[in-house]
Amino acid sequence: MKNIITLRYLYRSLLCSLGTSLILSVMTITPSLFSFIGVLYLSFFYFIFTLIFTVLIQFVLNIKSKKINVIDLLIYTTMAFIATAFGFMLIGGKPFIMISHYIFSVLAAIIFWLFDSILLKQIN
Repeated sequence: MKNIITLRYLYRSLLCSLGTSLILSVMTITPSLFSFIGVLYLSFFYFIFTLIFTVLIQFVLNIKSKKINVIDLLIYTTMAFIATAFGFMLIGGKPFIMISHYIFSVLAAIIFWLFDSILLKQIN
């Protein structure tokens, strides 16, 4: 069986990234600042980070594994730590001394892993 990127796979991968970015943006906006524009603004940045840091790894992991796998979660967590650290450094933070870096990284990895397991692991 050939392992190629199909249009259906690409569509579901983008949905996975979009769903993750929407949930993360809703989780990070405080209730007093909650607005539709704010959610869209944060979702855009989370979506870009998700595309840059996880889509290629997602493709490689889905070639090797066709079922829900905890190893995938560990790999996504590692990538989330790197992406979140990079994001915090871009806004002037010191990620490795901030507890929010660790919490956000684990939550992002779990959310992305759940979307990946639901949307992409069921294609084949």
